[in-house]
Amino acid sequence: MASIKNFKGLQFAETVDWHRYQWALLESPWDTRLCDLRPNPNSVTAPTERPAVETYSSGVLFGADCELRWRKMRNGQFHCVIIDDSPEGALRPLGRRTEVLWGEPDGDIWWETRIPREIADYPAELRGRRVALEFVEYEFEPDANEPPVVLTRMAGFHEAAASLQPTQEEEKA
Repeated sequence: MASIKNFKGLQFAETVDWHRYQWALLESPWDTRLCDLRPNPNSVTAPTERPAVETYSSGVLFGADCELRWRKMRNGQFHCVIIDDSPEGALRPLGRRTEVLWGEPDGDIWWETRIPREIADYPAELRGRRVALEFVEYEFEPDANEPPVVLTRMAGFHEAAASLQPTQEEEKA
């Protein structure tokens, strides 16, 4: 089972349990950014720098077992929704699915003709490979008179299936 909670407030970053999230997808009218929140393996003392999430109008923090989404409302407050894999809750897991992300690998970056810049934010360990985003789907039944609702949360990244990877000829080109 899983739970879903929501809250509103002028701030939320100070209440985030940051160690539960490995990734942040941040969106604003001027920028979209994917941030790796995992501890920096090259540093003994400092974790990865946390992004200033409240400067973005919307976003998603996600990890293997939870997701926090937010949107800044006109009144300046943030509306936040958390989906959390936990024993108690009204969400029934349906399964996992993956979606291959845009961009053809080219060394340390990815290129996509529909995006007017290089994509350098994908996970470093997947450099040179096609990247897939993993989702978890849940079913929620509001009440007996309503049809069930399917909710989806982001869970992490992995290498896309071998059939979607560039061939040796494509890598040489």
